Amino acid sequence: MQNQLYSAFLTENQEALLQCSDDSGCAISLFNLGFIYSYPKSPYYNEKKGIYYFKTLTEKYPDNSFASLAMIWSELINRRIAAEDSKIQLKGKLKSKETAIKELEKKVEEKAEQGEEVTGGAESSRDVDAEIDRVEREIRSKLDQSRAIDVEIERKERELVR
Repeated sequence: MQNQLYSAFLTENQEALLQCSDDSGCAISLFNLGFIYSYPKSPYYNEKKGIYYFKTLTEKYPDNSFASLAMIWSELINRRIAAEDSKIQLKGKLKSKETAIKELEKKVEEKAEQGEEVTGGAESSRDVDAEIDRVEREIRSKLDQSRAIDVEIERKERELVR
């Protein structure tokens, strides 16, 4: 892995898993396969496959020391996925709020052009501003959580590669 020979590492562990005769060897192969699919720099990066191998390892060999590492990796991956999903949802909410603001601004402009008095604008404008601030804070918080998860994954990767 240090020489980035991913293909050989993958093939070696797939074959080892097919031929393993002891629990320890099988657990190591399962962990290595989970790792190669979960490692973002791997050309075989596929989180679902990585989680599959980690889950198989924890179910078949729960007492093996690699099972606890597999659980940690699975949790980090699941947190990253959840943070990404949340970020996408928050971006959608922000976009809909921006659209609502543009519509309100357009109505205010139309009324101003027609010479009509704009009433209730200050209050609704404050509400919109408060909502925008709240959504922006949520997005910043989720982005911070996502960054923290990325940092933790990188730290775990460095520990495992050593």
